[in-house]
Amino acid sequence: MKEILQSENEADERLLKEQPDKLIIKYQGIIRIIVKKFIASQMFRPDDFDDVVQAVNEDILKKIGIIQKQYNGLALLKTYFSTIVRNSCLKIHEKMRKEMRTISLEEAHPVEEEKVTNDLEIAHDIKRLDRILQYSHKKRGRILLCCKLYFQIPIDREDIFGCFANCKENDVVFLLDRFEFNIKKKSSNEVYQIFTPILNKYENKNNTEDAMRRWTEIRIFELLKVLNASPNRSNYTKESLKILMEKYSSIQL
Repeated sequence: MKEILQSENEADERLLKEQPDKLIIKYQGIIRIIVKKFIASQMFRPDDFDDVVQAVNEDILKKIGIIQKQYNGLALLKTYFSTIVRNSCLKIHEKMRKEMRTISLEEAHPVEEEKVTNDLEIAHDIKRLDRILQYSHKKRGRILLCCKLYFQIPIDREDIFGCFANCKENDVVFLLDRFEFNIKKKSSNEVYQIFTPILNKYENKNNTEDAMRRWTEIRIFELLKVLNASPNRSNYTKESLKILMEKYSSIQL
């Protein structure tokens, strides 16, 4: 599995260097999936789909020279490209909302105006959360996976490999099967009884279930502290952080 991914990634890297236009064509599926996830999170309307896909492609074409210079091979090109697409979608979203806010108050419906403001705030906080996680560097994958498990948000392969880069396929299938929270919620004890042995296996440690729970709660406290710090001075709690994390996860590939 790892060898197949590596071989495909090498082919994609060659396209990036030699034929970037073909790489963009090849990655249209990624662009369309991410745009659909933004639509599912209500950051775009369904009838905006084609316009947003076109705008993303135009934005990436403008940036292709920068992408060629900045891609360093530390992550799969698909993963790197997905981040660029998500950032492009956020930029397009903000641009569209700013254009909507130019409508005069006399013409705008109060409820619509409030929704636009809320959408802008959510988009802004999603970007802030992403930056905070990026600053965690090597711990980003561990923090994101542990927080999603703590809040019982469904996980995907990217979450698992972000935490355990060498995770074996049987363990990936095991985790995905056990943590389909949208099907059945689990108790906190069940979550850590399942997850802690896998973490210990790949990190060669002997963490207890309580230690992992405390570690995750400390990380959540740190996220809240940064999100609520000045100059933004938000008022996030664990409950509202869970909602923000769900929104953030909904636009992750």
